[in-house]
Formats: sequence, C-alpha cells, structure tokens
Amino acid sequence: MEMLITITLMATIIAVAAPSFSSYIDSNKVKQLATEMEWVLVQAKSEA
Repeated sequence: MEMLITITLMATIIAVAAPSFSSYIDSNKVKQLATEMEWVLVQAKSEA
C-alpha cells in the first residue's frame, strides 16, 4: 500500500513539474540561438 501511495505522489509531482521544465528548456534554446546569432554577427563585422 505504501508503494502505491509513493508511486501516486511521484507521478503527481512529475505531472506538475513537467510543463514548467519544458518551458525552461524552450527558453534556454532561444537564449542559446540568440547568443549564436550575436557571435555570427560579430564575426561577420570583423571579417568585413
């Protein structure tokens, strides 16, 4: 019985945490792409 309660609690916590973690991952990808784009522009200016 304790195992069932533990599994239920873990599943609930994961279900609540998953959407916020997903948005964190997406936000981090956008920041990384912006940084890469900035680096490309800096390189282009230095080569011009």
